[in-house]
Amino acid sequence: MKKTFSLLVLFLLVVTGAFAQRSVAMREVHGIRFVVPTIDLLIRYAEQDFEAWKKEMSSLGLTCMSDDADAPIYQQGKPGEMVLAIGKTRKGVTSFSWFNLVDKTSFADDLCRLLQPYASGKGGRFQYYAYGDWIIGVEKSEAETMLLEQIMIRPR
Repeated sequence: MKKTFSLLVLFLLVVTGAFAQRSVAMREVHGIRFVVPTIDLLIRYAEQDFEAWKKEMSSLGLTCMSDDADAPIYQQGKPGEMVLAIGKTRKGVTSFSWFNLVDKTSFADDLCRLLQPYASGKGGRFQYYAYGDWIIGVEKSEAETMLLEQIMIRPR
């Protein structure tokens, strides 16, 4: 009886833990799966403490590009072709940078459409959005053979 009860408790803990983990949307581009920067994910990463964020980056298969104690950066993709870099600073800024030298596949277009009602102005090359307690900045630069998109989020 005790063994059955222990197994039941263990099963419930495993199931509860599986549902408690939040999923991360992924998108395949030319055979490589990339993290999709959604509003919820931007906020979640901005709110996460450094160690939990670094652990999640590793669990998603991202490689540490720069392990600067104050601003680590993780990446996925193929340098020279397509790279998604995700960074976080101790000052409260989380960023996604998408470098695409293969085609014009965008990660920011869908996000910008969702954020449009929250547009609050431009500053330099960034379009800013006031979303709740957050400021989200999006920059998109295109050249004939390249697309660069940067998304940054910080507290207001």
